[in-house]
Amino acid sequence: MLAEDRTCVQADHVYVIPPNKYMEIKGGVLYLSKPTDRRGTRLPIDLFLRSLAKDLGQNAIAVILSGTGSDGSAAIREIKEHSGIVLVQKPAESQYDGMPRSAIATGAADHIVAVAKMSEIIANYVQHPFVQNGKVKKVLGENAKGSLNQIIAVLKAHSPINFNLYKDGTLLRRIERRMALRHMENSSDYLALLKDSPEEAQSLCADLLISVTSFFRDEDTFEFLDKTLLEGLVQSHNSGSPIRIWVPGCATGEEAYSLAMLVIEKLSRSRKDVKLQIFASDVDERALTIARNGVYPDSIEEAVSASRLKRFFTKEDHSYRVTSELRDAVVFANQNILSDAPFSKLDMISCRNLMIYLTPDAQERVIQMFHFALNDSGVLLLGMSETT
Repeated sequence: MLAEDRTCVQADHVYVIPPNKYMEIKGGVLYLSKPTDRRGTRLPIDLFLRSLAKDLGQNAIAVILSGTGSDGSAAIREIKEHSGIVLVQKPAESQYDGMPRSAIATGAADHIVAVAKMSEIIANYVQHPFVQNGKVKKVLGENAKGSLNQIIAVLKAHSPINFNLYKDGTLLRRIERRMALRHMENSSDYLALLKDSPEEAQSLCADLLISVTSFFRDEDTFEFLDKTLLEGLVQSHNSGSPIRIWVPGCATGEEAYSLAMLVIEKLSRSRKDVKLQIFASDVDERALTIARNGVYPDSIEEAVSASRLKRFFTKEDHSYRVTSELRDAVVFANQNILSDAPFSKLDMISCRNLMIYLTPDAQERVIQMFHFALNDSGVLLLGMSETT
């Protein structure tokens, strides 16, 4: 049925977004709005999936089927971040493989399967205690907690990260989610699977490291930087003094490239011959590969202005590739913020939504490292949920 504004979602109904409308879900109610973007840059699936992730958490299930373009790809990482699951149709089976391939390229797909197999996967998932509310989910959490130290010990063979420094809540949520995907309710059984399956251990590590990022995320933050701090940063440097910025936990690179765009624009307007050095680091080599390639789905049109797309990107088939001007400004490196030496003599550090996952002791260690790495007048940018 065609969705109407303020419709309460009911079981056994299929709701279709009306033409020339955006749709979001809040509290189980569908809300329609008029698109403000120009035609060609509208991404209604991304908008809806983001609202679904926030509204339903582990109950959210995203299914990407045959279609052209990349709408939906930017939002499926948020489905996983909020503990939901993502199913993608096998590209070979789809009539149009643009959307499935774009979704797979994000690394956020939990299942890449034929449509005929999806109903069974979904039915098994929603019956799992991880999805059910109340006492049964609490029991599952306590169950997983009993095997937590042994699970962390197994992961040490598959990742350089010491997950003992992560908050228990974060670890348990992601472990429970993997158990649900594997249809397991006993953490001892899941521990045995981890010991026997390097693939599952790698998948759990990838889930623990999943980070949601996008170009110019938290628009108000970048607007504040653009109008205040970056102006002084550019004016305080001359040709013999490069601007040095570090982005730890850079994931797939959007944050680093966003900062690079802002600073390059400032340098161009001020006509200053100052070198820009942005160091972007992460422990997830798969994410770094995407960052180094610098190719992103055309859904970035939602966040990157037309003028910046024209200057800093080259349009390809359903994607954008960063230009050499932008790519040369950023160095991507595999680095463990909890154990490796930091960069130094920095003018700015942007570390957003990383420390919220760490224990208080680990947070204090990271803050001391940042204090050492920054120049006396340096700037530390943290996430919306973080404080010093």
